[in-house]
Amino acid sequence: MGARPARIAGEAATFADAFAAAETLIKRAKRPLFSGLGADVDGVRAALELARATHAWFDPAQSAAQAALISTTQRQGVERGAGSFDLDYPASGG
Repeated sequence: MGARPARIAGEAATFADAFAAAETLIKRAKRPLFSGLGADVDGVRAALELARATHAWFDPAQSAAQAALISTTQRQGVERGAGSFDLDYPASGG
């Protein structure tokens, strides 16, 4: 697949310039947010480390879907039956 080209405000840039621009934006931000990461485990770990170092909010890729599922489960509970979680199944964590 390869790396995508670096851009600053939509314009082509070198990676060094893009990193410098990102650093400037993060330093100026009152409360940066890292979100929507379509990354592997190493990528998420690196983003989490950066978020911790910059006191940023960290919101992983599927948090909206997970929040909806958690909210529904909190409101309705978990029932056994068609379409529900099998809490005795090892992969379910139950």
